[in-house]
Amino acid sequence: TTWDKPEGFKEPSCIQVDSENDDAPPKKKKKVTHKKKPTEFSTKLEAIAAFKGLLLTKDIQPTTKWNEVAKTCSSDSRWEACEILTQGERKQALAEYQTKRANELRDLERQERMRAKDAFTEIFS
Repeated sequence: TTWDKPEGFKEPSCIQVDSENDDAPPKKKKKVTHKKKPTEFSTKLEAIAAFKGLLLTKDIQPTTKWNEVAKTCSSDSRWEACEILTQGERKQALAEYQTKRANELRDLERQERMRAKDAFTEIFS
């Protein structure tokens, strides 16, 4: 098949761009990021406690994998503040947090079932 040029088609070399300020370079938008200065912890225990607090405030679930935790928390200033911890120490703190959090959630579910059972038996008594 062949292609016929439509009427009014202009070659790219014939097209002129209307520009008022050819001398001024295009302005670039700057990203504004407000980074807080990371707080240094005097001991690793303080850093671990702060890291576990970060996990709790970000609502990290007990089944969340390390890569997902790193993606979720890496933009937070508290993540950078815990740079005193190695990656292995952070992973260990995550495992401790997840075990504790899983037990807490299991206990809450158990208490809720007990309340529901007690309320149900009270209805019939």
